[in-house]
Amino acid sequence: MFGISIITLIILAFVFFILFKITKVIWKAILFTFLILVLFLGLLGYLVYSDVQSIINEEKKIFIVSEKQVLTGTSFIDFQEQTNYFTNSELNTYTEHYKEEDYKKMLGEAYLLLIIKTDIFEDIGDTLVIQNETISKKEVLNMLSANNTQEFIQIASQVSENITSSDSVTQDEMIEYKFKLIAAILKESLEDNESNGIKQIFDNTKIYPNRITVVLIKAIPSLVEKIIPV
Repeated sequence: MFGISIITLIILAFVFFILFKITKVIWKAILFTFLILVLFLGLLGYLVYSDVQSIINEEKKIFIVSEKQVLTGTSFIDFQEQTNYFTNSELNTYTEHYKEEDYKKMLGEAYLLLIIKTDIFEDIGDTLVIQNETISKKEVLNMLSANNTQEFIQIASQVSENITSSDSVTQDEMIEYKFKLIAAILKESLEDNESNGIKQIFDNTKIYPNRITVVLIKAIPSLVEKIIPV
């Protein structure tokens, strides 16, 4: 009886020893994985922070394009403070780069390049409200496609009661108004259907290069769709 008890204790001690060793290995693995995750998230956070700071503080370029033509464009650091609108000559050069898909030349010394396609019109309504005036989708496209201020005024005077064909605008004023049109389109797209609107915007926007912040932002809608199917 005593002998059996000793053997049982030895077996139990051996089993506990094995379990302890296994558990120790598992806890080490969990701790190692946790440390790797913390380091990864820390590095990712640092890279995203640095990228966001560069996006805020360095030059950006935005172009509005049709299938084969750069319609208008601007470069800026802070859009509210100083904006440089590209001339027709510069837009012609950028059009050649765009046709060749030479985004590196379009980017130049800027940190980020955004190319918004007019295909974004497809999922919005037939009309837009710009500065309390209702404008048809076709009229908006015509104004965006205007190559010079005279052509722009001729189209705008047929659309707005506040503009006549004898009025004049500068190149910068024309381009500024074109960007207001694009802002209204983006707003309309988001208001119609927020989730599909965001997808529509990303589907019709080329962002170059693929900075880490851009990659993460693009990945979020896809992750949401997988987690919460619509």
